[in-house]
Amino acid sequence: MKTLKSILLVAALLVGTITTQAQDIFDAVIKGDLANVKELVEKEPPLLKAKNARQSTPLHVAAAYDNEEIAKYLIEKGSDIEAINGNSYTPLMYAGIKVARLLVEIGADVNYKSRNGWSALDETLWRGKKDVAEYLLDKGVTIPDINTPEGKDKLFASIRIGSIKYLDKCLQMGLNPMVESEAKCNLIHFAAESNSIELINKLIDLGVLINKTNIYGWTPLHTAAYNGNKAVVELLIQQGLNMNERTIAGKSTYNLASEANSIEILGYLDSLGADKSPQKFPVLTGDYLGQPKPSKKAEPFAPGILSAQANYHSSVAFTPDGSELYGKSMMPISFLYSKRVDDKWTNPDTLKNMNYSDAPFISPDGKKFYFLAMQKVQGQPMKELIYAMDKTSTGWSEPYPLPDIINSVPGIHWQASVDSKRNLYFGVRQNGGVISRIYYSKFENGSYAEPKIVANLNDVDAHSPYIAPDGSYLIVSTPVSGLQILFRKKDGSWTGCKSVTEIIGYSGHCPIVTHDGRYLFFVHNVGDKFIPYWVDASFIEELRPKE
Repeated sequence: MKTLKSILLVAALLVGTITTQAQDIFDAVIKGDLANVKELVEKEPPLLKAKNARQSTPLHVAAAYDNEEIAKYLIEKGSDIEAINGNSYTPLMYAGIKVARLLVEIGADVNYKSRNGWSALDETLWRGKKDVAEYLLDKGVTIPDINTPEGKDKLFASIRIGSIKYLDKCLQMGLNPMVESEAKCNLIHFAAESNSIELINKLIDLGVLINKTNIYGWTPLHTAAYNGNKAVVELLIQQGLNMNERTIAGKSTYNLASEANSIEILGYLDSLGADKSPQKFPVLTGDYLGQPKPSKKAEPFAPGILSAQANYHSSVAFTPDGSELYGKSMMPISFLYSKRVDDKWTNPDTLKNMNYSDAPFISPDGKKFYFLAMQKVQGQPMKELIYAMDKTSTGWSEPYPLPDIINSVPGIHWQASVDSKRNLYFGVRQNGGVISRIYYSKFENGSYAEPKIVANLNDVDAHSPYIAPDGSYLIVSTPVSGLQILFRKKDGSWTGCKSVTEIIGYSGHCPIVTHDGRYLFFVHNVGDKFIPYWVDASFIEELRPKE
């Protein structure tokens, strides 16, 4: 069965408008039709170098589908094994184990890094391809310094897929097995996702604590139950972990196993007399879910309440009156919602029919709800469009796309935002790749003008913009330098970028400043997932140029 990640990968590779002849060979590769691939290439050899809108070649797609026969034929006919697509990824970075072996044996560079700094090892670990990752280790792939954020991230990812081989390599490099992520997850937390008893026993022998609680209030037992790993649940309970301990969100081991629909774990817990009572969600009152207000150094927002299970793809957004919260999770895919009723916040729930929407943003006046969503247009491939909903007396209207002058721009991706005059700012990926620019469209006389790249950001790879309500500053996400801020001068031009990340101490993406201007929200990677962070936003005025 294909995983969600592999499906998304294949979709990403195939999006785009290409010539009919080129489309034929991509279709043949996807279907695994070697005979048709041969027929097409024999008639038209240049098809070997055909590119789809993601700038992927047929070999990239064959690698993604791990079709060794087709990949071998394409290579024999002259396909470039180091061809890069719009992401600057080579075929090896998408390959399953069969094609990975083929590519490496004929000289593919196992240590090649793309523009965003990712390698084949990063991709295989992120996509859970343990066999490919361990094969690359055998072939001399470089493991980054285990004391760096990059080194730790790869270590955690390898433990999550149960790779003892990767752990052993890191131990040889001097790894302290007591290492933890920013979310205070230790290696057994990660190993509990893998269902590898051998790995967990090795970590126990190394002295790693089995009863460690992370910032979400989860022990490794909670993680194992939520991932449906019965053998790990049994081991940890036998080791003395309390099966009735509850998380910050009030969930027990039984509750989490129920969410995972793990009949075996539920039966086992039932046989031990586990607490089967429902989730005991805490009473949260006051502004911002009643959370202690942050300082000038960013910190997690409502850990355990919003971020224990969700891997956030965009920031949380509040309505101007502070009574509603929205957020977007990618793993699992869901659009989250919580409401303040009689000063008590509801348990975050999933909004129906919004799961494949992304990046919520509420207009400064609270009258419009903007978000992005994928849509297949008749006769065209899937593309990301900007939508809006209007505030009504009963909630929000049905979604509608913004005008074609906006949504006809190819490559729209991630967060969009508007100022109080409805001037629109959004990110656009360039030429089917991952390099992005910030566009804006002025709203005048009831309509949008032709979108243009923001001046001073012509050469800056940036995405997910936040524009201030008065239009006086713009915060953007950059893959290399983190969050950056620009201020508008009196003449309407922009200052150069100043680093927000250096001030608040964390990198991140999808910045949103609360409507009262007091707090900056963004999403930050804590080693196991991306979760919402927030910080005192007074630094913005401190950075503002004195004119």
